[in-house]
Amino acid sequence: MVAIKTPRFDQADTDVDGIVSRFLREAQIVVEMRHPNIAHGYRWFETYDAVLGTNVPSLVTEFVSGKTLRSILPAAGMPPLQAMEIVMGVLSGLKYAHKRQVIHRDIKPTNVMIENDTNTVKLIDFGIARVFDWTRSLQVWGTPEYISPEQLQGDTADERSDLVCSSPGYVDRLVMWWSDQVG
Repeated sequence: MVAIKTPRFDQADTDVDGIVSRFLREAQIVVEMRHPNIAHGYRWFETYDAVLGTNVPSLVTEFVSGKTLRSILPAAGMPPLQAMEIVMGVLSGLKYAHKRQVIHRDIKPTNVMIENDTNTVKLIDFGIARVFDWTRSLQVWGTPEYISPEQLQGDTADERSDLVCSSPGYVDRLVMWWSDQVG
């Protein structure tokens, strides 16, 4: 089974070229990566959209039958062993991406899926990922609750940024569970 992802255009979007460019970057990055903790991209293609007056890319990816980490996190947290297994899957996928100079830049519980049958952790949505190039970005990308301090300041995001971003989604739940157990 596969999933086909296409860019989302809102009526307010005036930067169609920017949206298409970011989507193409994601497609090219995901198709090149092969790791059990990253949703696999098979190929990308373009079709002409007469309304937009431009070619619009689509990305064919592995269909991950599962739930996002956000949807399975109970309000009271989860047992430490389960949380650590998830964290290890996220970190394994990030390590692979970082070795290829790819920075995700939007690690959060809705971009982590857990497969139904195998409980395998899969990183998804490399929509604002970039190949690390040490250039300073003047735009801030990411989800505010999970963004790293250097990204908020418009500085260069690197591997450490993904690690900082991965912490709030897991550590806060783990701490809540642990404090309930010992408190």
